[in-house]
Amino acid sequence: MRKTKLSQREVEKFLKQQDVYTLHKPIIRKFTRRRVYVKGIDDQWQIDLVDMRNLSQKNNHYNYILTIIDCFSKYAWGIPIKKKTGEFISEAFNKLFKGERIPKKIQSDKGLEFVNKTTQELFKKHNIHWFTTQNETKAQIVERFNRTLRGLMFRYFTANQTKIWIDVL
Repeated sequence: MRKTKLSQREVEKFLKQQDVYTLHKPIIRKFTRRRVYVKGIDDQWQIDLVDMRNLSQKNNHYNYILTIIDCFSKYAWGIPIKKKTGEFISEAFNKLFKGERIPKKIQSDKGLEFVNKTTQELFKKHNIHWFTTQNETKAQIVERFNRTLRGLMFRYFTANQTKIWIDVL
């Protein structure tokens, strides 16, 4: 690694002058969350949707990103989908399950896209236990991943002066 003669103060001063850094610098708020206990890879996945409707015109009319994260390894998938219906969600999962990774449990929020008959039948077909949480914390690992993904995407948009995310997902 190359050593530089810059002080931390000089680096911070430089970063504060960069639009990409200052526009997307996160505000850190700390609060406690429930722990998620899992036994191994593919024991439990958390799933959610990221709403990208405001950018759909520039992204082949893809309105959402189905985000899936393995709670043990933190390996994540992002699958673009056009509509938030059971058919589109099931189609995305079928593509993912062809890769031979199938979880034992899936946790989601209570969105109708996950509660519907089509998605539930797919989970039963693959012998997956699906559940939701009863409180506001929801699926906190995937929610945190969504925040990271959105932050990275909007930093990319600023740096490259584009709003096209479908090509870099």
